[in-house]
Amino acid sequence: MFDRAWVWGGVINPPELGIQTVSVPPGGALIVDLKIEVPGRYILVDHTLSRMERGLVGSLYADGEANEEIYHVHE
Repeated sequence: MFDRAWVWGGVINPPELGIQTVSVPPGGALIVDLKIEVPGRYILVDHTLSRMERGLVGSLYADGEANEEIYHVHE
């Protein structure tokens, strides 16, 4: 969930609030602000998943201590 998203990378206009998905066309831009409360690897994909098979994927790595109130891993 993106707390704030500036579509087209335009910081002069107010951001979109509390959105989950944003379309970014080729040559487009996006700035997002989010708080990650569970450390780990988050995969960013284009929803045309056939492109992911060809390697179009990004990874966002978040470090920090886990908040057990939000998420607990059972082993």
